[in-house]
Amino acid sequence: REVQRNWTLRLALGRFEASRYADLFAQLRREGHTFTTFQELEGDARGTRLLYELLRDLVAEVPSPEPRQPWSFEQFVQHRQNSPVLLPACSFVTAKDGLLTGFSELKRAGTPGQLTSSLTGVRPAFRGQGLALAAKVKALSAAQRAGFQTVSTQNAASNLR
Repeated sequence: REVQRNWTLRLALGRFEASRYADLFAQLRREGHTFTTFQELEGDARGTRLLYELLRDLVAEVPSPEPRQPWSFEQFVQHRQNSPVLLPACSFVTAKDGLLTGFSELKRAGTPGQLTSSLTGVRPAFRGQGLALAAKVKALSAAQRAGFQTVSTQNAASNLR
């Protein structure tokens, strides 16, 4: 019995052209959406708390064969401070009117020059507006500027969003 099936995709950042998405960013900015890095957001306790709440809420929606137990805020902070794979300068949050609406997080992979897309998600009320794509493009652009060569991602076949 199949429980969960994932597939992996890889992007060579040397071929990535963020300029193709200029119209999307112009539209989102006109609608009042903003973008910031995890690094900027985690610069103070309030931003860290807001990031925790966004990630907690959206991680709960990720398909999983086992029930998930959310981290406490203290566990989240400890992980953010101690994990060698986190890359907050290449991970982005979307916001509108002060509410964090979505994010795309990249992490270091086991091989130099390679990253993995940890998770991208958007709050249900903001889906269908291109925010996940925009956050992903921002993250990929930052990774490209930082000199990374490849980003891989996995997706669960059961994830219909």
